[in-house]
Amino acid sequence: MWHESIMDTIDSQLLRVVDGWQRRQAWPHAVLLTGSERSGLFDQAFYLARRLLCETENACGVCSSCQRVHRMSHIDLHLLASTPTLKQLDLPLVDGANERHLIRKEEVLECCRALSLKAHEGGWRVILCLRPEEMNKEAANTLLKTLEEPGDHCLFVLVTSEPKALLKTIISRCQHVKLKPQSREDLSQVWIQEGCERSKSEVLAAMDLRGFGVTPETLSELRPLALGWLTAVHERHRVQELELAEGLNRQGTPEAVLRVLRSLLSDLLALNAGCPEVELTHRDRLDDLRRMTGLDSLTMAGVLDTSAGALRRNVSLISILTAIARGAQLT
Repeated sequence: MWHESIMDTIDSQLLRVVDGWQRRQAWPHAVLLTGSERSGLFDQAFYLARRLLCETENACGVCSSCQRVHRMSHIDLHLLASTPTLKQLDLPLVDGANERHLIRKEEVLECCRALSLKAHEGGWRVILCLRPEEMNKEAANTLLKTLEEPGDHCLFVLVTSEPKALLKTIISRCQHVKLKPQSREDLSQVWIQEGCERSKSEVLAAMDLRGFGVTPETLSELRPLALGWLTAVHERHRVQELELAEGLNRQGTPEAVLRVLRSLLSDLLALNAGCPEVELTHRDRLDDLRRMTGLDSLTMAGVLDTSAGALRRNVSLISILTAIARGAQLT
């Protein structure tokens, strides 16, 4: 049965927490779900929607309400996500929405207007906000105001593998549920089953666990360019640095480029801190990393941490890479 297949994927910790909310009839108005996307993070969010909207209050999977949630046609279930995220998860698209990894203020306002009405079926209204780190500043502030006065029988579920990219004030208004991570070996086996070679699967698994998840194709295309760019920065070859930055800009989405760079800089920080090499994400490129330990990786990582907001302000990837290379603040 569909219900049984869904239940097999639900995190045991989340089940215990939800059972407690249900037993006490004390559901929060906002939940922040964090963990690895490859560990079924989005499945957990949809389970919460099914649990609240189910006619039996148990995510039975067979009632009319559960079936409509499964088809994404339940009138009291609302999605807030960028178009690329909706496409990746094979979810219904919004007509006229932009094609960037961006959630805009207008989209949050439209969702909030739907919440100003009573639930059509007299129960709960559920808003699934997928990858809320993709909100621009105006959208995030609009969501924050709504979280301060959410209304009755309304649950926001924010789902992200990058909680550090969210406003602290948004996090403080949510009940944070950290899902139990799978091991690197477990996630690596998943990639191998999908046809990925062993060495690459271990890198992808580590990136998943650290919230830097990318596809095998993206890793193959971007990592050599990113390593070359870091080497050029380290050796102060400005012309080569710019050429490789332009190559990164052509080859991948800005978000994917920055994820790969963030994972490489994290490894450089770990090497400089004396962490065991076995814990590195890119341990298959250890020789390359060792040659770059003289980089000011801490300053570069600090600039990189502000890059998501810069992208949402339409700062170009080339400008962001230049700022990272120089350790300059992004404005």
